[in-house]
Amino acid sequence: MPRRSIAFAGFLLLLASAVRVAGAQGTAPAGSARVFAAGKLPPGHESAAIFGGGATMVVGDSGAVLAAVGRGVYAIIHADAIHNWPEGSTDWPHGNTGVVVGEKCVLVVDATFYPGRAAGDIDLIRRITDRPVCYLVNTHWHGDHTHGNAVYLARFPEIQIVGTPENAAYIDLMQQRFGPLYTREASAPRKELARLRHIQDAGADSAGRPLSAADGALLVRVIGELQGALHEFAGLRVAKPTLLFERELTLDLGGVSARLTSRGRGNSPDDITISVDREGVLFAGDLVVYPVPFAFGAYPTRWVEVLRQIESEPIRVLVPGHGPVMHDLKYVTQVRGLMEAVLARVRALMVTGAPLADILQQIRLEDLEATFVSPSIFNSGPWWRDSVVGALVERSFKCLQGSEC
Repeated sequence: MPRRSIAFAGFLLLLASAVRVAGAQGTAPAGSARVFAAGKLPPGHESAAIFGGGATMVVGDSGAVLAAVGRGVYAIIHADAIHNWPEGSTDWPHGNTGVVVGEKCVLVVDATFYPGRAAGDIDLIRRITDRPVCYLVNTHWHGDHTHGNAVYLARFPEIQIVGTPENAAYIDLMQQRFGPLYTREASAPRKELARLRHIQDAGADSAGRPLSAADGALLVRVIGELQGALHEFAGLRVAKPTLLFERELTLDLGGVSARLTSRGRGNSPDDITISVDREGVLFAGDLVVYPVPFAFGAYPTRWVEVLRQIESEPIRVLVPGHGPVMHDLKYVTQVRGLMEAVLARVRALMVTGAPLADILQQIRLEDLEATFVSPSIFNSGPWWRDSVVGALVERSFKCLQGSEC
């Protein structure tokens, strides 16, 4: 996550601790509708504006669009939840959501960051089918994929929330803790909200420069987003997975099946992918995140192997945890190559005796950056700096020395 979202992404780490991509020059996903540059975005749709070729929008609302990616298979791509001021970069995103409609019932993949957004997603699903949602699969424990669990449970009392034993334990703890952590009096969001309100009252930034009309409009928007987030999480309810599996589980929805695979450690302690083999569609969770992999708390040495597994599978459409629908595996290959290169470079510095602090200063990744970062790709620069130059290097070091991995 970019810039100040390091602090917010720190929530994930504190809690845890307890497309097709063309060319190598930071190009947009080939065949996508468009990847908009920062400052030229449809309001609220920085992430939602990008679709892979062949993903057809079916329905939408002011915060999300639902697109068909196969027969009876859909992806819901969301606008970002919270932005940074004055950069306008993403602070908290919503994860993508998957929908698989069978003759008997519906399977949903992941439940977004806000409970209120999960309710909106249910309304979108109701616009394409009246069949009940019988399964909700959490691909991993992160809150931007699980905070809406209780909303689905309330709307569909017979639903089974699916996960692995390890993820269920994390989700149970994190959902209990996140609301109080986020909304407490001294929380980072409340401090940020107070800071921004002071700037708004002064009509000038911290250096005393008067706010431009654009800065003022973004400030109003971000203040509203933070207020909304505090409201959302004040009443966050717990709903952990109850249908647990360890290796593979196939769920029959009537006329179509979803195959769930526990991939073990990769982006998180246990990542689940969901394959609709009939359609060649894979929901990858945060094992695949565009435009830059999300490496906070990750396990790079294991993640490389998981990506290699995915590359070997007959996938026609890949829906990542964040970012556009992808229609080949070129981006997956690019991410694996990035991780292999970072691991090799970190190792080369480790054998010289360099401590982590020195490695973070000495490692050079500029030659790899152009594959992922471009002014035309929203958020790519901040995400690269924080998630790769920072988190991926640190996590590679820890995995290579055999700790926390």
